Amino acid sequence: MSLPPDAVNMHYKKFTLRLPSPDGGTQITSTLNMMEDSGASIATLYEDDIKNMMYPRPHDIPVEMVIGRSIVTTSNGQINQPLIKVEICLPHEGEVLIPWTPIQALLVEGRLTSRSADRLLGPVLRRMAYTATAPDNRDRIYIANSRNDLLDLLPEADISKAFVPEIPIDYPQEPGHPVFY
Repeated sequence: MSLPPDAVNMHYKKFTLRLPSPDGGTQITSTLNMMEDSGASIATLYEDDIKNMMYPRPHDIPVEMVIGRSIVTTSNGQINQPLIKVEICLPHEGEVLIPWTPIQALLVEGRLTSRSADRLLGPVLRRMAYTATAPDNRDRIYIANSRNDLLDLLPEADISKAFVPEIPIDYPQEPGHPVFY
C-alpha cells in the first residue's frame, strides 16, 4: 500500500492520534495535520490537541499524563518541555499504512494557530514506512509500506533539470550597514 504525494501539502500529512488506554476502553481519536520534518527527532503536539482527546475536556493537562521532561535543542536554543505518550497511525482510503504505534511527544503550551510552530511528526514516518523524494522540482514526499510500492510511486525524473530555487529578497543589503542589526 502507498500514499500518493500531495501536491498542495507537500510534507504535511494527516495522522490519527489517540491517548493510550490503560484499561483498553473506548478512546477518542483526533486527526491532525502534522509536518514531516526529516530533522525532527521527536513529535510535538499542542496542549489543546491532547485536551480535545479527553472526555470530559479538562481545564489543565493532568500531571500524571506527563512521563517526564526533555531538553531539546531548537533553532532558538534549548527548551525544557513536558513529554507525553500517544498512539499514532496513518490511515489512507480505508487501509492502514502505519498501524497504531506508541510514540513520545513534546507537549507545547496552548494551541496551534497561524502564528505558532507546526506540529512535528518526529521519526515515526522514517521508522515505520518507506519514504523517498525525487529530483523533479516538485518537493513531494512519497510514502509506502513496501519497497516495491515505493518504487512504483516514484516518477521518472531528469536530474539534469533539477535545481534548488532561490528565495525572494525582501530588502537589499544596504552598503555601509552592518550585516547583523
